[in-house]
Amino acid sequence: MNIEECMSVEVEANGKPWYNDIKAHIKNSEYPSGATDSEKKFIRHMGCQFFLSGEVLYKRNHDSTLLRCVDAPKKNYLMEEMHEGLLGAYARGPLLACKSMRASYYWLTMESDCIKHVRTCHHCQAYQGRKNAPPQPLHSLAVPWS
Repeated sequence: MNIEECMSVEVEANGKPWYNDIKAHIKNSEYPSGATDSEKKFIRHMGCQFFLSGEVLYKRNHDSTLLRCVDAPKKNYLMEEMHEGLLGAYARGPLLACKSMRASYYWLTMESDCIKHVRTCHHCQAYQGRKNAPPQPLHSLAVPWS
């Protein structure tokens, strides 16, 4: 596993999730076959930021909360549900990423994936340019008192 493969959620090697090498290192102190010294160092460094509970991998956030690591199919479902589903509010990309983190989910390319997802949303693009302001300035009316 090299750094480019780890930073890409879209292309998963051999059908395994992006966090597979980190999980194997934490669980059994194993490295992928053919890994160079720099790749092993990178995996060790990444492993310090993660926590394994049973078979579920979590990332430690800066405030010590645990964020569940998800793979590509699960992240697509989560983005759709949080953007358009019952929890959805058609939020912008960075806000959608923050909403996913508040719901305790994590993947490496979270913010860029959320921005791409919002750019492909039909409702967001159709109503993006609408201004909720009247076409003419408002005039105040004096209300006569009796």
